[in-house]
Amino acid sequence: MDGQQMMHIEDGGRHSFWADTLPAGISVMRSFDRTVLIVWLLSLIASVAALGYMMSATDIDTYVAIQVLAAPFILVGFLYMVYRKFLIPMVAVIVLVVALWLLDVDSSTILFLAEIIFGAVGVACVVGVFQRLIFYKTLHIIRYINVKEKLGFVDRAVAFLFNVPPDLDTRNMEVDFNQVGKKFPWKDMFSTVMLSMAVGLFVWIYFSMNPALSDLDLTKASLSVFTVILYVPVIILPFSVFKSMNARIGTNYRDFKLYNGVVATIQRMAVPVVAVFLYLFYKIGNAEDVMVVMKFIALSAGTIFLVTLLTSLLYFYMMEASIVSDIGKKWNLFMPVPLLMSLKDEDPEDGLYYPATPERDESDLGDIEIAVRE
Repeated sequence: MDGQQMMHIEDGGRHSFWADTLPAGISVMRSFDRTVLIVWLLSLIASVAALGYMMSATDIDTYVAIQVLAAPFILVGFLYMVYRKFLIPMVAVIVLVVALWLLDVDSSTILFLAEIIFGAVGVACVVGVFQRLIFYKTLHIIRYINVKEKLGFVDRAVAFLFNVPPDLDTRNMEVDFNQVGKKFPWKDMFSTVMLSMAVGLFVWIYFSMNPALSDLDLTKASLSVFTVILYVPVIILPFSVFKSMNARIGTNYRDFKLYNGVVATIQRMAVPVVAVFLYLFYKIGNAEDVMVVMKFIALSAGTIFLVTLLTSLLYFYMMEASIVSDIGKKWNLFMPVPLLMSLKDEDPEDGLYYPATPERDESDLGDIEIAVRE
């Protein structure tokens, strides 16, 4: 070795090692997923514009006009069924709708049927696209959230949503790939349904306390609630993939599960509902026709449960397995080597292969000191 050369460490400046981007090729978005996302966003913008026009320039009732917001999901549902070549179910639905129309069945009932069949499929499809879009992006944000010197708005929003403790080392991300088996995940599905019901409760309370309720037909009311509730699974169901993958932050003690953090946040935000319930009971007691109010509450609650159950059933039956499989295939790109937590994190089976091996104190390894040469 040349005596004129010395090994030293250069001061690299104040750079953030976590400011990198996700690894190339880690995306699990397919071409069809991108098409669905574009179609849904464009149709959503068009539906909102149409709703604004009907409310400002026409005499159409707000509760009737709001049904146009179901159009994006109906369109995506139809697109998904064409893509998967579900021709027989599509023909059966069309024949049923035409038969009901010829029998002079109320148009609201026919629309309600179309929203249930195509709309629920569209919701499940959009949820799947969102899961593919956000899973690795979210894990990337959480991974360095407690290492950064300064958090941005997105970092703070994710930390709040997943209820990430500020003193937790979030770098050791872990997932399981054998969570999705051959049996249908009834427990996970009903857990998601109950969580969606909690959020849908806010919409139900708004409709229940609105003064226009007394003049609203129950069929139109339930259809309006159904239309708005279609958006609730889009908010809640994307987080179910963190439960399906058992995504968690590993520690030397109890792992922090990301899905449990989301559940805790939603439960915390739902506490004010108790006060609203008190007002709702007051309204029922002072209503001129108590039965009308009670019927609407029953229809609304039933509609919320129907929407969340149907969309969850379609998602877990048709989409969960493929999404988890695709995410699992890219995991080694995101986390090539698990983070070393501690020297104590050794395989418990090592003692079987190396019996009576003495344990070495960690202080024997010495201390590493790094100096910067001026």
